[in-house]
Amino acid sequence: MFPVVESEIKKARYRYNSSLNPAFIPGRYMNSTTPRTWFMKDGVMQIPASVTPWLRFPLFWLSLHNLPEWSYHRMVRRVLNHDSYFVTYFHPWEFYELKNHPEFKMPFIIRNHSGQEMVGRLDRLIKMLKNEGHRFITYNEFVDMHNP
Repeated sequence: MFPVVESEIKKARYRYNSSLNPAFIPGRYMNSTTPRTWFMKDGVMQIPASVTPWLRFPLFWLSLHNLPEWSYHRMVRRVLNHDSYFVTYFHPWEFYELKNHPEFKMPFIIRNHSGQEMVGRLDRLIKMLKNEGHRFITYNEFVDMHNP
């Protein structure tokens, strides 16, 4: 999720950009002052990945790999209670058994709980959210709901 030129996104006729991670992760993201919830920029809705209020702890794929599930679920609930929505993302390779392939030389924090373990973690997250009555929608539906 690297910076993208908004004028190019608008010129390509996209309605939203979800490339922002509003967290401070040394060596990766330096976005501790950008809005942590959706906002408009140059006619394009910015829909950042969710981070916790105040501390801005990122709730993206790497967090679900490494945090205890109860802790991740608790932080997701906090974001939902505070912001009324939650945005996260995962990569297809996270569901591959990376720990069975030392030749890839992936760090432990990426291999941890990969493959079927990650399938289970994501499945339990989805079930928890559905059991609590949360809806899943597309980005286009989100833009339609919040278009100023």
